[in-house]
Amino acid sequence: MKLPQSVYNWTSIIGTLIASISFALIIFTFILSSYLNLGSSYIGLFMYIIFPMVMVLGLILIPIGILIQRKKIRKSGTIDESNWPKIDLNDPKYRNAFLIFIVITFFFILLSSIGNTKLIITPNPWSFAVHYVIQ
Repeated sequence: MKLPQSVYNWTSIIGTLIASISFALIIFTFILSSYLNLGSSYIGLFMYIIFPMVMVLGLILIPIGILIQRKKIRKSGTIDESNWPKIDLNDPKYRNAFLIFIVITFFFILLSSIGNTKLIITPNPWSFAVHYVIQ
């Protein structure tokens, strides 16, 4: 599968690794808390707050690396001086990159919505303790 030339740089690769590992950890902790009943407030904290933040950081690194690489390629003179990248979905490189982006974004939004729904539905155990002490 070929991707555009600007994707092949260390910043984008590290961002992809960070996002992929974080996504795998989200799935792993979700399986632990859902199916094996090994849930605690710390697993929820990591699964719904910390790992998604790290994943978003990795996803932000990918376009930063692409922009830096495009700037280097433009300085070397091997690419035209257009301001916007040309995206042609008939070209397999751009079509593959677009499909990867769409699929990963769909799963990220789906899992984020599941996690947010679970946070809303799950009652806060501290509210019961505070209520009990006040009475």
